[in-house]
Amino acid sequence: MSDKSYEKMIDEKISKNEPLPSRLEYPTLKFFWQAGPLSRKNKDAIPSFLRNIEIFRNLSENELRILSKYLHLRAFEKNEIIFRQGDRGFGFYLVLSGEVGIYLEEEDFSSEIKVSSTSIIAITNESDKSNSCESDSNSQSQSQLQPQSQLQPQSQLQPQSQLQEELKRKMSQNRRNQDSRYKLSRLQVFDHFGELALLQENNLRTATAEAEASCALLGIFRPDLEELIESDPVVGTKLLQSISMILVSRLSQVSDEMRYLRRRVYELEQIQKG
Repeated sequence: MSDKSYEKMIDEKISKNEPLPSRLEYPTLKFFWQAGPLSRKNKDAIPSFLRNIEIFRNLSENELRILSKYLHLRAFEKNEIIFRQGDRGFGFYLVLSGEVGIYLEEEDFSSEIKVSSTSIIAITNESDKSNSCESDSNSQSQSQLQPQSQLQPQSQLQPQSQLQEELKRKMSQNRRNQDSRYKLSRLQVFDHFGELALLQENNLRTATAEAEASCALLGIFRPDLEELIESDPVVGTKLLQSISMILVSRLSQVSDEMRYLRRRVYELEQIQKG
């Protein structure tokens, strides 16, 4: 198995103006037959699969047929890398079968946690300073009179440790056995990923995608999208609209997570002040 990711090889082909891997080829009658509900055998066929992708609900059967002509089918072995964190992104992928794991490399994740923890510590330390200024004149004399066991409880002196422990616990639950990276999510049939690469030139992957088991993916690359828009602007526009819906949903999720984190920081501040 090559050390290069699949998308790294695609990057090299595009850079050298070499042809991309072959696309799907579905005769019109075969596509419509397999997209129809007349036979149970058709439920695992690619036309039926595309019809059941939520983001393609706005495409007609014929528009799905046109879109399929620009898709690439690729089978991946277990642990094969689809793209690595830091690779230039070129493709949008649909999980046809199997599972794909999305991982954040340890170095970057550790630095994120370090920054987050440092920010929280800075907030609580700032509160500690303001509180100590008010009581400094009394604390020294009181500490001489009181036994060490009667001084301020450790839980009040270090409230930031609660969030740090919570973060560490979540990290340990999601780490792989080799303790080398953080698992963000597991994608299954009908899931999709990598959409930002179709919209952003020189997009760099922010995580690594790896086959959790033998899997098959349908993918469309930026040159395919450009050709689709040129030859059939209606289908191309609808695809872009679908991708925009994905990004809006992702943004909403991030906003929810940010609100949660802000609430947790506020709660820790209140604990520290109390």
